[in-house]
Amino acid sequence: MWPWEHFSVSYICYSVAVRASRRRPPNAVEGYALLFGALFPDLVDKPGSWLFHVLPSGVSVAHSIFVAVPLTVVVLLVGRHLGRTEFGTAFGVGYLLHLPQDAVYGTITSGSAPAYRVFLWPIAPKQTSSYGGFLANVRHYFGQYQALLADPRTVWFVLFEFLLLSAALSLWLADGAPGWNMVSKRLPTRWLPR
Repeated sequence: MWPWEHFSVSYICYSVAVRASRRRPPNAVEGYALLFGALFPDLVDKPGSWLFHVLPSGVSVAHSIFVAVPLTVVVLLVGRHLGRTEFGTAFGVGYLLHLPQDAVYGTITSGSAPAYRVFLWPIAPKQTSSYGGFLANVRHYFGQYQALLADPRTVWFVLFEFLLLSAALSLWLADGAPGWNMVSKRLPTRWLPR
């Protein structure tokens, strides 16, 4: 899955849960923690494999439930200790939702069976194909993504992608665009709407 897909699914789930349980939208801290958690496995495994060559594949250590669950518990405990439970919770939700999203992505895009076994590293390590360095791998996978979007037989996927991103953006705006103020303060004024 692509970063925008991971974050969109995680944001929708988290926002709905927070609104239902706490009767409020997510705040900026939760938004950033959720974003970091939703992208964390890829931020570790992909560079670790494709750039530094210290991990066996782009889906290995940080994608493992044997790492994800204990690390989430540690982040929750640290967040609680620091009085920022919402940070730990949001990070954990983003991180733990990343794994099933990756597992079913092939099912959604090509009809293949869900790939749960890859999340059992080191018990069931997965060696993925390498297409060169970091940028070569990104180009390869983005080329596959573009081909999927361009294929007339997968118009349903384009519709799904549009609905997913639209729903996440609409919900984020309805939530008051948490985190936008912190970002907009750091942008050059020429980039901001007048």
